[in-house]
Amino acid sequence: MAKSPSISIFENDLSAYVDTTTASIPAIVGFSTKGEFFKAKKVFGLKDFEANFGKAPAEDPWTYLTVKRAFNQTGQILFMRVGNTATALKSEEDILSQQEVTGTSAYASLNIIFATSSVSIVADQGFTLTVTDWNGTLDETIQINFETDLGLTAGSTVTRTAFAEALNSFFANDVSYSTYLRSYVNSITGNVVIETTGTIFAGRTVAISNEPTIGDEEFSVYFIGGSVSLGTAVVEKANDQIGSIGFNVTVEAKQFGTHGNSISVVKDSRVSAVDQSVIHRISVFSYGIQVEQFDNVSLDPTSATFFARVINADPDNGGSSYISFPDWNSEEEAWAIDTATFIVVEDSEEDILGFASGDQILINGSYMLSGGNDGIIDNPASLFITALSSNGDLGNTDEFTFDYLATPAIQNSAVVDAAIQLAENGDKQDFIYIADPEFGYTSDQVIKWHNGQLGEAQALNSEFVATYWPWLKDTHPTTGEVIWVPPSVFMVEKFLFVDKSFGPWFAPAGEKRGILSARGYQFNPSKSVRDQLYGDQNAVNPITFFSGKGLIVFGQKTTLRTLSAKNRLSVRRMLNSLKKQMKTVLDSILFDPNIPATVNEARNRLNNILERVRQNGGIDKFSVFFDPDPALAQQNILKGIVTIVPFGTVENIELYINTQQVGSEITG
Repeated sequence: MAKSPSISIFENDLSAYVDTTTASIPAIVGFSTKGEFFKAKKVFGLKDFEANFGKAPAEDPWTYLTVKRAFNQTGQILFMRVGNTATALKSEEDILSQQEVTGTSAYASLNIIFATSSVSIVADQGFTLTVTDWNGTLDETIQINFETDLGLTAGSTVTRTAFAEALNSFFANDVSYSTYLRSYVNSITGNVVIETTGTIFAGRTVAISNEPTIGDEEFSVYFIGGSVSLGTAVVEKANDQIGSIGFNVTVEAKQFGTHGNSISVVKDSRVSAVDQSVIHRISVFSYGIQVEQFDNVSLDPTSATFFARVINADPDNGGSSYISFPDWNSEEEAWAIDTATFIVVEDSEEDILGFASGDQILINGSYMLSGGNDGIIDNPASLFITALSSNGDLGNTDEFTFDYLATPAIQNSAVVDAAIQLAENGDKQDFIYIADPEFGYTSDQVIKWHNGQLGEAQALNSEFVATYWPWLKDTHPTTGEVIWVPPSVFMVEKFLFVDKSFGPWFAPAGEKRGILSARGYQFNPSKSVRDQLYGDQNAVNPITFFSGKGLIVFGQKTTLRTLSAKNRLSVRRMLNSLKKQMKTVLDSILFDPNIPATVNEARNRLNNILERVRQNGGIDKFSVFFDPDPALAQQNILKGIVTIVPFGTVENIELYINTQQVGSEITG
């Protein structure tokens, strides 16, 4: 207040309001070629989607098309990838490697062990050893028959030691049986060790026939069993130098799925112009475009820049987002020993000594990954039901909010039921699920389907569900072919367009707001068919082609069968939007004192929201009331009642043309 006579003018800004036509967010559940399974993720733009979830799988173009169309109208979607984790695979490829090693053994060996202490000899059984060079050329095949070659009698039972001695006698350092191999019996274990004969074995591999049996008993290779490659062995025997041992290093896609089949890894090296040292580099390509590069990596496993250590690190710490070397054990700082791609060095008179040490050499070249699998199965309903659980990410209202839900990759009644349960969950009740009928349904079939008369457990009857018919045509995102797609592929985009351009209280239908840009349609419902689809208490929204106008959505019902304003999408979507906006503005007064000022603040914020909707044609009248009961305040409760009167929509126009006599006057 002034101390002397004066005029003071103050301003109070009471014009604050909330924008009611912000972009809506769709949740899309389906298959993809990469990304985590059953984890909801916010995605911002198609480029971001492809970075996180890849391009369209061959078996499911519909999910990707829905995502792509959604981004025509919004900058954000919520996506959840589904897939069978038991069948999903990571793409991989073996990179040829060589290691310079030192040690105390002169030989590389294959240690054969037995599952039992005795062996039953069966007629005409045995196993095969093959020797090949680096080019895969077969050098030698050794077929060993237990009767004719080892002198064992069919039907007899011999001890493991006796069998080992018989096998050892077969080789007995006699090159008449093998040019490259010989054997001995390990005095400690009693097992047979088949080993290389020295420098003549350089550059060759040995493999044992897959899962051979000795009588009824299995036997296997010491460190894995089945088919085993030994790689390169002894090249020299002097000063404790074993020479070089060759093996394959597996490089693997970081994520499950066929996206990994697009990844190639290039290993190259160059000579430094400064100090003439060799600089090694590993580059990663996806769809032929370089996405990562790891320069100046080391081939020394003890180095901090060892290639496997660098690439396997968390991407936030400089590691790869695309590939890993799964056989490198970061905790033990060593290659995993339980793999057939590495050779074991063994002293000829002692037990296994383990891997030799020394620099590893990755052979320069380009390696294309393959073998990825997206986990797509023939009957995926259970996968989608898991994704739609109210206990999953989509049911977490604190972390994820969305306005529309679509599952374009599947048309299944159990999945629809799961989506309805999620939508009607007490913590949600604020989104619309677009339920697609199966491809090929006639108008009679789609009516029966949505009425629960085609074997479904129940009819569609929810204010949070809408369904459309027929299927339409769109362009395949990969091949460019024209394919059939379910209506949800187009309707997600249409809902988002109407919400952004007009408001969620406007119907996504009709000539102004319902035109679709499909390449074709399976059926074109006539007026009489539309009356059946949409009339009485049926609730299938028809999509119709009109000459001179195009393809138009010609209905805006939810599947609620009772006579209520909520059986119209314009009303239900408006209520969904209001609930989200009200929650947002009221969140900020939680934990404020329960006093009149707080109540007035809450009332003013709600009035601002509702008034904007009223001015834009969403509601006719509204009121906001807060219960002043002191007992509620004592319980820390602020209880309010919002009453709204929505506008209806013009869905039927009746126009009568009266023709009067010539010369008569028109009155009224």
